[in-house]
Amino acid sequence: MKLSGLLTDFRKWLDGEDAVSRGPLSQQQLSEWDEFFVKIAREVEAVMKREMFTPPGGSTYLPGEYIIYLSKEDDALWQGRKREGLEEGLRNGLTERARELIGDRVLKTDKIALSLGIDGALDKGQVRVQAIWDEDSPKTQVTSRKKKPATSPP
Repeated sequence: MKLSGLLTDFRKWLDGEDAVSRGPLSQQQLSEWDEFFVKIAREVEAVMKREMFTPPGGSTYLPGEYIIYLSKEDDALWQGRKREGLEEGLRNGLTERARELIGDRVLKTDKIALSLGIDGALDKGQVRVQAIWDEDSPKTQVTSRKKKPATSPP
C-alpha cells in the first residue's frame, strides 16, 4: 500500500469516520493500543488547531514541538521498540494532518517534534499535551534526588 493511501486511512481513522474500504485499518477492530494511539493523536491535533495561526498575507505557523504526558502506568507499557513505533507513527501521521489542516496555505513549521513524558497526576489512559513554540529555549529537566550515603554512627 502506498504511503499516501495509508495516511488517508490514518486521517479517516483519526476523524472517526466509518470503516475505510481498503487498507489494514479497516480490516480489524481497533485494539486497546490502537485506541490509545488515536486518543493521543486527537489530543495533539486539538492543541495544534488551538495554537495555529496565520498572519494576514503570511504563512501558517504551528508549534514545532509537542510534549505528550502519559500516566506512570501508560509510560511503563510504552517502552523500547513499542515506544519508538508510537513516536514514529504519531510524528508521520500528525505531520500529514498538519498539512491537511492548513490546506493550500504555506506551512512555516519545518517539522513536528514529539517527546513523551510522565505526569504523575494523570490516570491510566489519560494524556496531556503541551505545545512548545521556542525549540531553542533551554528545557526544564527533572531528575530524581541522589540518595545520601548512609552515615555510620560515631
